[in-house]
Amino acid sequence: MGEFSILGVSTDRPGADLGQPDRGPEVAGALLAQLLPGRAFQFVATQRFIDGIPADCVGVTAFGDSAILQGARAGELSLPEGMGTLEFGYSSASDAFQLDVRVPGTYDREVGYWPGMKVDEMDLVCRGEQLPFEAPFWEGALSPESDEVCVEGEFDIAAMRWAFGYDPRIVTPEDLARSPLNAMVLHVFRPLAVPTPEEPRARRRWWRRG
Repeated sequence: MGEFSILGVSTDRPGADLGQPDRGPEVAGALLAQLLPGRAFQFVATQRFIDGIPADCVGVTAFGDSAILQGARAGELSLPEGMGTLEFGYSSASDAFQLDVRVPGTYDREVGYWPGMKVDEMDLVCRGEQLPFEAPFWEGALSPESDEVCVEGEFDIAAMRWAFGYDPRIVTPEDLARSPLNAMVLHVFRPLAVPTPEEPRARRRWWRRG
């Protein structure tokens, strides 16, 4: 996967909504306006999700009560009521991953792992109540005979599948054909140089549009 990161917003988690129809560029734009208020964006194009976006753009795909974004970070978002964030990152250099999930009233968890991680380093990357997929990986991971955390299996892939609903490893055309990503699109928006002032109006929840 190389260096890889992905950000989702949801009332639960994108993995639970994946497979529902794309909500289209109008809903994606309405969501973006709520997440990044005070900034103006111009719709550029709709493209395949896997093709990536220009460095100065933000990409959004909205489905069900969830969305996945490219080109944004969780800390800069202004979330609608009832929405939370799920952010996943992976580095092939250290084979390390981190999943941060904050959905009000449902999940509040940070979990990460890398081979060779020490027991006394767990507090640096793990906080909160375990997520449903975690238990098999932590079973037997801690031993009084070792100061290392030894997790067996594909912990990072399980985290991605639970949070976002797919395996990010796309190597061959056959991998893509089997992946939910093959059917996903991304609506790309470019920030405008001069923000457009917002007019007072009743705010509608973005997922009720359309």
